[in-house]
Amino acid sequence: MQSASGPIAGALIYLATEVEGDIENDFNRWTEGHLKDNLSLRGFLSARRLRKHSHDSEGTDQPTYLTLYDLADLRAIEELANPNRDRSMPEGFSGHFRFSRALFRVLGPAPEETSRQLRGPAVLHITVDVEAAYNEEFLDWYVGEHVPAVLSAPGMLGVRRFENASVDADGKLSEGEFRYLTLYEMEDPGVVSRPTTIEASMSAACPVRLEPHRRSTHQVYDEFLSI
Repeated sequence: MQSASGPIAGALIYLATEVEGDIENDFNRWTEGHLKDNLSLRGFLSARRLRKHSHDSEGTDQPTYLTLYDLADLRAIEELANPNRDRSMPEGFSGHFRFSRALFRVLGPAPEETSRQLRGPAVLHITVDVEAAYNEEFLDWYVGEHVPAVLSAPGMLGVRRFENASVDADGKLSEGEFRYLTLYEMEDPGVVSRPTTIEASMSAACPVRLEPHRRSTHQVYDEFLSI
């Protein structure tokens, strides 16, 4: 699959889903139509579905499916209350899947020279939580050193960073939610395990002082639908 570009977004709807095998194919077919319906809503720019990479042995506690909606801004979420929106779902799906939803704001400056952002067929999905007292120090390292180092590895196409829109002034969230999300776009799933990528990551490894005060997960996902 070739890399593609998508519209610049200011916010992201993040849906994590687990689906029982006996409805999985039907659920995926229905979801494609559901995404197209939602993209008719104002402020909904694009939609994408990803499946946990089958050969990735890490992150087994991460959701099997991700659905990501790029939004123009956080206000677009209000469109989900639109009375004309189709909320119907086949009755046979009830009780056979579970999902969680979060809303994220985009962090970092938008590219100045283009109105599109590069996407790849595989994504390195990273979630991070950090103790409030260490947040500023963490971001100085993560944004200033680690992310640029990883992005320099061959096969890394781009990166987007997000913060949970529900975080309060003390950096607290509801149980099960995480504060930061980083999505590295890759030319294929194997990029993450290449020696050059590992070396790039280790060249800007987390400082020993910060390590006990942050929690992170890593998982590779394959894109199988983009609208």
